[in-house]
Amino acid sequence: MFERNIEHHLTEWRQRPGRKPLVLRGARQTGKTTLVRRFAKGFDTFLELNLDKDNIRRLFSEVKDISALIQSIEGVCNR
Repeated sequence: MFERNIEHHLTEWRQRPGRKPLVLRGARQTGKTTLVRRFAKGFDTFLELNLDKDNIRRLFSEVKDISALIQSIEGVCNR
């Protein structure tokens, strides 16, 4: 796989103290999932939430309390 410019930006994001969660958006079939999964290998923990899936997207629209949201994510992701 060839290196893309975005990989440099992801590495910068990773090194930032107090970084925010990463949200990657873009056109379909451009390699976003492959890129993120490859990048995630550098982390001890990685949790992928694909908001194109109805059950995942519904969590963010229906659950209003952050504690309940985290529990729901853990349940859906079997953590």
